[in-house]
Amino acid sequence: MPEVKARLQQLALIEQAAQNAVYIADQCNEILIGIRADECLQTVRDRITEISEQGRL
Repeated sequence: MPEVKARLQQLALIEQAAQNAVYIADQCNEILIGIRADECLQTVRDRITEISEQGRL
């Protein structure tokens, strides 16, 4: 279980970076970059959910 916790902590940092990328892209009116950053953010959130569910099994 410690490896799951460590992985979730890593993903939380990636999620924060992706949120920052979305925000900055929006502020700079970079629509294409914002879309990609949003896709990245959703992928990270999906992965967090997946790992969290596996950790509960």
